[in-house]
Amino acid sequence: MNYFTTKFLSCCILLLPLAGYTQTTKTTADNLVALQELNKSILSAPTFDAYLNRGNIMYTLGDYTGAIRDYTQAIEINPEDKTVYFNRGKAKDAIGNNANAITDFDKSIAIDSSNAEVYCNRGISKRVLGDYSGAIQDYNKAIELKPDYSEAYNFRGIAKYYSADDSGAIDDFNKAIELTPDFASAYFNRGNYKYYLGTIADACADWIKASELGDEKAKYSLQHYCIK
Repeated sequence: MNYFTTKFLSCCILLLPLAGYTQTTKTTADNLVALQELNKSILSAPTFDAYLNRGNIMYTLGDYTGAIRDYTQAIEINPEDKTVYFNRGKAKDAIGNNANAITDFDKSIAIDSSNAEVYCNRGISKRVLGDYSGAIQDYNKAIELKPDYSEAYNFRGIAKYYSADDSGAIDDFNKAIELTPDFASAYFNRGNYKYYLGTIADACADWIKASELGDEKAKYSLQHYCIK
């Protein structure tokens, strides 16, 4: 239990992509150039889009406090935009301000209740705060809206484990892997779960797969718990 708890807490709170912002080909240098241009733009015309875009770039660069500041400026200009609340919530999560992140996700959902990603992210915040029942409800809603949402199944599996729903947890990890066969974190999590159950060989098989898919935590687990 101690191993599983420690490793599980460290493995899986990934931040989903920013709404309205695709980070596919831009390098850090590209982002820094874009940031300079947005700084100039905001000085001459501090628009909603300029603050939102600069906040997105700051988030991508890891300046979560700066991102929150810009998202807040954008909200002051347009308090009815769902995307900026969603993005600010994720930035707040990134600095550990989970309760206030939930408030932002609530606002985004109040504007548009059809976005599965918002429910999934709110579920992550609730799980971090220990509200496993609330997290599962949000993951359920995310899956209802997006039945092939493998990330939501993976996160729901974690919440179910902490809710003592052992069979439900393994079913969710299996489903996440079925939907996304190269989902490294789901293999890693399922391996942790199997290790906790005492099926060491099966756990190591999952960690091997996760490691092959590039999960560094799985490589650590293999070295310390499988390789003799």
